[in-house]
Amino acid sequence: EMIQHVQNELLQTEVTCTNEQKRLDQFSRDLGDRHSKMQEREEQLIVLKTELEQFSLTLDQRETAMTKQEKNIDHRVKHLERQDQQFKSLIEEASNIRTSLD
Repeated sequence: EMIQHVQNELLQTEVTCTNEQKRLDQFSRDLGDRHSKMQEREEQLIVLKTELEQFSLTLDQRETAMTKQEKNIDHRVKHLERQDQQFKSLIEEASNIRTSLD
């Protein structure tokens, strides 16, 4: 009877160990899946970071180009203002000459 009791306990322990091993195996698979998903997300983040850096660089280049265009426009406006002033001076000079001839 004692032997039977020990055999039953051994059998119960074996069943418990088998069940625990199955749980550990499932846990290990779950961890592997999570690790794979984390690696995928990390790769996606790296791609997004690279795209963001490229976008930022493109924005910087566009900003630089726009700044150059603004400077060119400012230069043209000043040039046109000088020409306008010269034209007004010529008109005034012509008006003065006409007045002096009359």
